[in-house]
Amino acid sequence: MKIEAVILDCDGTMFDSERIWWDLWYEVGAAENVVVSENFLIDITGASPQKEASIQKKYPEILSIMPLVREKGIQLFNRIIEEKVNIQKKGLHQLIDYLHNNKIKIAVVSNSSQAHVHGLIQTTDYAPLFDVIVCREDVTHGKPNPEGLLKAAAAMNVNKSNCLVIEDSKLGSLAAKNADMHRIYIKDLVPKDEELESYIEFELSDLSEVISFLEQQ
Repeated sequence: MKIEAVILDCDGTMFDSERIWWDLWYEVGAAENVVVSENFLIDITGASPQKEASIQKKYPEILSIMPLVREKGIQLFNRIIEEKVNIQKKGLHQLIDYLHNNKIKIAVVSNSSQAHVHGLIQTTDYAPLFDVIVCREDVTHGKPNPEGLLKAAAAMNVNKSNCLVIEDSKLGSLAAKNADMHRIYIKDLVPKDEELESYIEFELSDLSEVISFLEQQ
């Protein structure tokens, strides 16, 4: 396996942002007397706009608080971005340094918005090291469609077989499989089920283990 580029997911993989969203859903739900189930949170984590629409139909009772959750979420993440609060996942800084020093290209592909993704990356001190960033506005179809991953590979001029995708979600893992790229799954909040298991090629505990993985290839 020759890895020339690593493609990272943003939320839940690079940053501990999914936990912030889950806590916010629970907080607003409790305040508004709306039960927010873990199944809903699992379904919506990492979802594309198209996927979100079908999820909302599945959980109509949650529609009433969604605008409030999003409003509070935007305010909260704007503060995180403005104050450069460190919500990086374990090992991210070391991995980016390793990839840069070993001339392995670095991309981010996310179903989140440009403002959110670029904002979180700006909270780090290595934003200039990313070669390509693909967000929801940059594609027609989000994950699990492989469009964003393939677009990133093309922009880096790297063959898909030489790309390694790092993901924490079912949708992202499926997108990597659909792109026919090598992939590592690192668990965040979403528990594994049989479907997700079928998409996993390699599994590690955290980003710090990716370095030794790459050195063994």
